[in-house]
Amino acid sequence: MEKIQVLKPKYRTEEILKEIQECLDTSWTGMGGKAIEFEEKWKEYADFEHAHFLQSATAGLHLALKVFKEKYGWEDGDEIITTPLTFVSTNHAIMYENLKPVFADVDDSLCLDPESVLTNITDKTRAVMFVGIGGNIGQYNKIREICGGELIHNFQPLLFHKLVGMLMFRCLVFKQ
Repeated sequence: MEKIQVLKPKYRTEEILKEIQECLDTSWTGMGGKAIEFEEKWKEYADFEHAHFLQSATAGLHLALKVFKEKYGWEDGDEIITTPLTFVSTNHAIMYENLKPVFADVDDSLCLDPESVLTNITDKTRAVMFVGIGGNIGQYNKIREICGGELIHNFQPLLFHKLVGMLMFRCLVFKQ
């Protein structure tokens, strides 16, 4: 049986190697000039006020939850509605802050089912963690209506193009 690769990325190899070579030539391979330049260009492109690049989406989600917990007075045991269909670190980030992941069902798009989200909201619910799967945004607009601004996104970069003009969130974490 022939294997079919799904979601195969295409890279602009020459452009990427040129940027890597510049970092190696200056002996600066960590968070420095290139990272700051990329953050600034990303903020301009995406029309975001803030952009911070970390080594992983897990770190981004953990940082976001830590900041929200401190800023909004969330308490240990407060709930974040999330999906069971994601890389385990999405929900580990919730648990790192002693918050409780509450799993809502997914629909045919493999994204959160709005009806399941509604049935899982309690007085301890603080946010919804929306994960885009395989290029799908599912019923994002319905989830957004339910949540207002209390929505944390965990997206693959390709989804951003589908969502321009539709985003409403407290935090957006991209992963590669």
